[in-house]
Amino acid sequence: MKINAEKFIDNIKKYVVPETVYLVSGNESGLISSIEKLIISNLNSGQDNEIITVDKKNDKNLDFANIAMSQSLFKAKNIIIIKNPDNVIFDSLEKLDIKNNTIILRADNIKNTSKIKKYFDNHKSFFSISCYKLSANFKKKIIDQFINNKKLTLTKESYWFLVENTSDEFQLLQNDLDKIYSFGKSSVSVEELRKIISNTNTSEMDELFFHCFTLKKDMILSKTSKTIHSVNDAFVFLQAFKRLTKILVLAIEEKSNKNMEGLTNYFLPKYLFRQKENFKIILQKSNLKKISQIYLLMQKTELYLRKNDGHFLIIIQRFLLNCSNSLK
Repeated sequence: MKINAEKFIDNIKKYVVPETVYLVSGNESGLISSIEKLIISNLNSGQDNEIITVDKKNDKNLDFANIAMSQSLFKAKNIIIIKNPDNVIFDSLEKLDIKNNTIILRADNIKNTSKIKKYFDNHKSFFSISCYKLSANFKKKIIDQFINNKKLTLTKESYWFLVENTSDEFQLLQNDLDKIYSFGKSSVSVEELRKIISNTNTSEMDELFFHCFTLKKDMILSKTSKTIHSVNDAFVFLQAFKRLTKILVLAIEEKSNKNMEGLTNYFLPKYLFRQKENFKIILQKSNLKKISQIYLLMQKTELYLRKNDGHFLIIIQRFLLNCSNSLK
């Protein structure tokens, strides 16, 4: 039974039932995690279930049938979460007695043409919940509910700034709304919102890392202006930059053992496959001495941001231009 994640969230009581199987899939990992938590919390509202989490990727010899048949001494029912399900799991479902079990199969980035996705989409009792970026209308609905529930007062300008500048990724949107609530004021101005919210997703932050080393000066400035809209964005970006720099360091340390193609295939995260050629270019230009200079720039930039948060965009742009020059 195929269900859009937005429809599921709107009708949780209708779709959360015990002793069934859910396939939660798509490319929006934050929404997948949220759907998983919603299923568990709603099932546990009336009773306490044993929660069992396994990752098929790490345990190739997982005995799924045995797990489903196991029963806790203290809990009457199980909620079994299977990450990275494969066709072995799929084949077991046909023979499995799911009595006393609710099974959640978490399949990030599974193809719509896959055997298991088609099976769940067309099943009469099992659920297939597809998780992608939020539609504009549903995102607005979540924001409206938040404002009403928290009794916030926003001017028309503040309201539309919030709608237009928050992320359409579910978890990032929730994070921003949580930060607004934690701000502790019943009315929040546009200027305050600029400092609180992050309207960029992680993929844009990652792309900016690669732009820094592969684009010309004017393009770096242009891309930065489109990506960094608040001091919060600036700090989030620096964390993304640190993470990717650590990956680059690991690849540099293995330069003598593998060729560029091998290093890229091994170290570059799979979700960044579009940056494969750019990663090779950066890796070829890099050495540990140059990376140490970049780490110093990162430390200085964080200090500048804390002291001059109003100049976040200029500080990040200067940082990226200096990083770009360090690999020339």
